[in-house]
Amino acid sequence: NLGFPDPNSDYLQQLVLSLHGQYGHGLPFSHSSSRGWFWDVRPQPETLEHRAISETMGHFPWHTDSCYETEPARFFALHVLQHDRFGGGTLSLLSVDLLLRSIPSSAKLALSKPEFRLAVPIEFRKGEQNAIIGNLLSMDGTYTRLRFREDIVTPLSARADAAFHELLHSLAQQKTTNVQHLRSEALPQGSIILLDNGR
Repeated sequence: NLGFPDPNSDYLQQLVLSLHGQYGHGLPFSHSSSRGWFWDVRPQPETLEHRAISETMGHFPWHTDSCYETEPARFFALHVLQHDRFGGGTLSLLSVDLLLRSIPSSAKLALSKPEFRLAVPIEFRKGEQNAIIGNLLSMDGTYTRLRFREDIVTPLSARADAAFHELLHSLAQQKTTNVQHLRSEALPQGSIILLDNGR
């Protein structure tokens, strides 16, 4: 927790620049047309115009950030400028290693093949690209990484479809036992959390 007001997320920006400068983590890619690296999660009442999920009061599906990118973000950070005052605002986390424990090796292999279409949500489109073809699992050294968001993934083969359903089944099982829920009292105003996105 920062312990001081930082409405422009200057501390987080300096942290990212420092990680890049000292450890070569790379710089984030721009999400927002107005804030660059930063994507504001500011739920608003429903309107007729298209809005990102994070800008509505609707349910936010399980996902890894930027899973629709050719190279999904390695890390993501959340800076709580104002905690949710209406009983929501829960950040739920699940270890990919725990998620994959009950999935057969053959399904993991299928999930690692580029046999999935991932639609790029309208709010994140850059130019004309509205989808990518890729894998859902990859190995990064000794770690298995996942890219996932159920509502934008379409398996492109029978093997991919069966593996995707294995993944969904495992997720349904794990959601009841191995999920860490960080509610607004655990992440009060001024909190920053930095996570490995694919893990």
